[in-house]
Amino acid sequence: MRARLVIVGFTVIALLVSLDLLVPLFFVGRWRPDFTFMWAGARAPEPYDIWAVTKAQAFMFDVRRPLAFVYPPSSLPLFYPFGLLPFWPAYALWSGISLALFWSAARQVTDRAWISFVAPPVVYSLYIGQTALATGAAIMFAVVQLQRRPLLAGVCFGLAAALKPQTVLLAPFAMLVGKHWKALAATSAAWLLLALPTATYWLDWWRVVQSFPAILDRYYPYIGAYGATPVAFAKALRLPAAPFQIAGVASGLAVVWASFRSADVPTRIIGLVTGTLLAVPYALAYEITAMVPAYFAVLQNNRVRGVIVALPMLFTNVMAMVPALIASSLANLLHQKPEDACREN
Repeated sequence: MRARLVIVGFTVIALLVSLDLLVPLFFVGRWRPDFTFMWAGARAPEPYDIWAVTKAQAFMFDVRRPLAFVYPPSSLPLFYPFGLLPFWPAYALWSGISLALFWSAARQVTDRAWISFVAPPVVYSLYIGQTALATGAAIMFAVVQLQRRPLLAGVCFGLAAALKPQTVLLAPFAMLVGKHWKALAATSAAWLLLALPTATYWLDWWRVVQSFPAILDRYYPYIGAYGATPVAFAKALRLPAAPFQIAGVASGLAVVWASFRSADVPTRIIGLVTGTLLAVPYALAYEITAMVPAYFAVLQNNRVRGVIVALPMLFTNVMAMVPALIASSLANLLHQKPEDACREN
């Protein structure tokens, strides 16, 4: 009974936070999903021409501010089919596929997958059409299948890397720690199959990536408040970013190393995503979407520790998000008994 009350209470709080996020969006103005960036980039003759892509989004946004397509060229083959459709049908199709993939992956992690869809990161990602559901599904599928179907796991990691590489930045390190050699090879092969056909765009993409921080600082300074990295935390405190970045990389590697010494799937998912968020310089709060089913799995099985572990899903502001991620990963890892990850045959 007590366990049920904890889960119900946490679910109610998550639902209230989700409503608090969505209600202002519905009443402040028009619905402006982020999917416009992917859609405009997929149909543009020059996807890394910032102002051309910006003009393509004039039906949705104020085009006096740049709206760049910053996804890597390897994502273009994945986005291309959606660019062939008008925006709203493309958005509906993207959301439907993302939802189905995330639901299927979440069911592999927890038997209460439905609860994930009241969590603020999941609700917000679905509302704005972000990639977090698709990459989250790929990460969950990959971690679940690492020991049983390493080639499939590698393909999933490769797809996530092609779509949004910063979400799986430490996945190669995790596979090295777990001695998942076949999965590592399959990850590289899957990524190369999408990256090589778009090789002519990589230099243009790199120029956009280099200019992106300046664009954010000048035109969208408020976005930093929703960061999920130590660098964003440093900027919020108006402190030098470099020490936070160094500490983030070191702690991120440590978290992934400790997580992949365990064969427990939720621990590995939480460790991989948390470690990556600590290590990358830029990521927003919705990237924790990949951890939500794992959070609920831990919450279900470990009531007191589970509440601590699951706390990050309730926060969106960088001042709470980063400390919650650190506390969450520590609470989870300190209760795990390290064991060698199963070697592949």
